Amino acid sequence: MGEPREKLYKVLVDGKNCHGGIMSWSLPSEDGTPGDWHEVDGPTTLCHHGFHLTHDPVQWWKPRCEVYEAEAEDLGESDAAKIVVRKVRLLRRLDDEELAALRIFRSGQREARDAEKYIASGSARVLAMDSAQVQVLDSAQVKASDSAHVAAAYTATVVVHQGEPKVTLYEGAAKVDWRSGRARFFRGKRPVADFEAIRAKAMDLDHG
Repeated sequence: MGEPREKLYKVLVDGKNCHGGIMSWSLPSEDGTPGDWHEVDGPTTLCHHGFHLTHDPVQWWKPRCEVYEAEAEDLGESDAAKIVVRKVRLLRRLDDEELAALRIFRSGQREARDAEKYIASGSARVLAMDSAQVQVLDSAQVKASDSAHVAAAYTATVVVHQGEPKVTLYEGAAKVDWRSGRARFFRGKRPVADFEAIRAKAMDLDHG
């Protein structure tokens, strides 16, 4: 297959696979030196043999993860979420501004305006409007309005001032609803495991 027009990325936690598999990756150094090449023998098969990368890391985000830009050779099969390759190395770790361009908000004041999927985590403060779909993790805070869909877990907070946003709370998360003119507080009761199960269902397991 030819070279992809979009950049390829790998999502890792502590330098290791976080969606299946047990591989520890050679990471790029702080001085800009890429990690070592990794290679498998034989033909690649999506979800079974080879290294799996993505054009859209928002689909694979997990708490404590980092996203790396990757360079790959011998590209194989792909689907909407991932591509399998035979040879790969990690070029560099993405910073918060680069993640924001990929709809992953880890810090700062951000906006989610369209029907795309977004992640809010860390110390991010996000204004979710229109029909945006936002998953809120860690201690991030989202102000939801219009017809936005927000799912929040861990210690996340969702604030509603107007509109009819759909908010789903899981254990640890909170909602503050100001639409009546005074604050009404709600706490998540659904198990966090259900939140993670829904996230996992949206993707196939990554084995490399």
